Amino acid sequence: MTMESARSTGMLSHITDQPKGIYLLFTVEMWERFSFYGMRGMLVLFLTSATQNAGFGWSNAQALNLYGIYVGLVYFTPLVGGYLADRWLGHRRAVIWGAVLMAIGHFLMAGPALIPLLFSTVYGIPVEEIFQNAGVELGLLSITAPVSEGLRTALVDVSAVTSAQAVTQPLEWAYLLTSWSFYLAIGFIILGNGLFKPNMTTLVGGLYTPTDSRRDSGFTIFYMGINLGAFLANLTAGTVGALWGWHYGFTIAGFGMLAGLIFLLKFQARFLGNVGLEAPHAKRKREGQKKMKLTRVERNRILAILVFGLFSIVFWTGFEQGGGLLNLYAFNKVDRVLFGFTVPTPWFQSLNPMFIIFFAPLISALWIGLSIKGRDPSTPLKFALALVLMGLGFVCMMVSAREWAATGSTHMIWLVAAYLFHTLGELCISPVGLSLVNRLAPERMASMMMGVWFLSFSASGWLAGKVGAMAEALSELTIFTGLSVASFAAALILVALNKTLISWMHEDEKHT
Repeated sequence: MTMESARSTGMLSHITDQPKGIYLLFTVEMWERFSFYGMRGMLVLFLTSATQNAGFGWSNAQALNLYGIYVGLVYFTPLVGGYLADRWLGHRRAVIWGAVLMAIGHFLMAGPALIPLLFSTVYGIPVEEIFQNAGVELGLLSITAPVSEGLRTALVDVSAVTSAQAVTQPLEWAYLLTSWSFYLAIGFIILGNGLFKPNMTTLVGGLYTPTDSRRDSGFTIFYMGINLGAFLANLTAGTVGALWGWHYGFTIAGFGMLAGLIFLLKFQARFLGNVGLEAPHAKRKREGQKKMKLTRVERNRILAILVFGLFSIVFWTGFEQGGGLLNLYAFNKVDRVLFGFTVPTPWFQSLNPMFIIFFAPLISALWIGLSIKGRDPSTPLKFALALVLMGLGFVCMMVSAREWAATGSTHMIWLVAAYLFHTLGELCISPVGLSLVNRLAPERMASMMMGVWFLSFSASGWLAGKVGAMAEALSELTIFTGLSVASFAAALILVALNKTLISWMHEDEKHT
């Protein structure tokens, strides 16, 4: 057997000779990401769609602000979910309860369409027609004077209703319940994600011993499940939502999460055994482990993690424009006609996972090849490369915005190129960052430091919404330019800090 064939056989065995639990977790994660990214890809489009198209009729700024709050909370709650799992629930129970909450939340997202239909049936009032023609924003948590006046005017305009006053109260109740069902759905998804997200990764790690050489391959399989679910989500749920009704798309996302939950409940005992059942705090208490003070090396490493987290915020603030500002830009300004076919806007949300599936093995092979030659870039330089790629993506969007300003139209190639550069940047920063925290965090603080790392994503999500919302007042070109400049500047600062950060990491790295 040649060296090449032996290496290929070894790589194949790492994929096939895995604990069976990894394939169960792959399936569960695939369906969870299907539901999450399906909803994420439709959210701002639903909020900004006219009420005549079963949307809420919000402005871009309103929708992007809510999107930022939503993404920020999605990445904040894992800190709480990890703590609850560590102290009391155990990782597997946390995942199960998280899946239940998210499934409920996704189904509740159909409420804004079903509640008006229910009131129409019970009271004999054409609530759907009134909401569509009232000329008011849906989704407010109180009936303000302009909204009430708009609904009354719409009532008078509906010929089937003879007395506007007789049905005003039921109509306002329908309005409020429509709003509350939406926010309740968002809340369930956020809380469920907080329990699910940090603890699924821990379950994957629990399948392997610390020295098991199959661990990296197992995480690769798991990561492919994430991106397969994200890829399929917007081609199915997103397409249905855009073409036939947002509530249908949200419902399909709910069935995706339900499918993942059913798989987990049915096969957990068979394939996971006792993995993740005992809360780590209970285990440490049972084994009599004591608290230890941080050493100087550990403090330096934690400081390095926090600094990398700050630069991570710059990257992900730009990256999260993909589901927000770039999503609306694609819907409103990009020429989406290709060979006579109008590409549904949610399809652009599938570009990122598609590019990841294609390029992840190539980037991984690149790092391995450079490592063999002793030329593997340091972690700070990989972060800097990610930021450069982010900046290049927004340079493409700057060209697109200038093209639109000059001609009133812009080709989709610029948007596709931006998503490609952003994805390549993600592959340079996301797995590297997770590996960084896993390597540098003190073992007794690993869960907490991972939660802290997710806080950088939370801050990025909130900032992404705020920055994207400014486009209405400042123009997309200004926002794209600012994000590009910020990315390039952050990359230069990281290059300058390269040696300092390496010294704080205390890994005796030898990098060029």
